[in-house]
Amino acid sequence: MLKIDVICVSRMKKGAYLDLSHDYYRRLQWDINIVEVESKISNPAKCKEDETTKILKYINNSLIIFALIIVLIFKIDNTC
Repeated sequence: MLKIDVICVSRMKKGAYLDLSHDYYRRLQWDINIVEVESKISNPAKCKEDETTKILKYINNSLIIFALIIVLIFKIDNTC
C-alpha cells in the first residue's frame, strides 16, 4: 500500500478547510500522515531556517519528494 507523508508549514485552523481536508483523506485508499511544522521565532530569516530544519528531519534519501507550494492569503499579518 502506498504511504504518503504530507509535511505542512504552519497549522491549519479549525474550519471548513480543515473539515474538507479530513473528509478527503478519509476517502483515499492510501495511508496518509499529516505533519504540521511551525516555528515560534519572530525573525523571518531565522524562522525560515528553523522550519527548514524541522522539515528536513522528516525527509530521508529513500523518499520520492514532490514539492507543492500553495499560498492562500486571507489577511496580511507580520507573523512568520
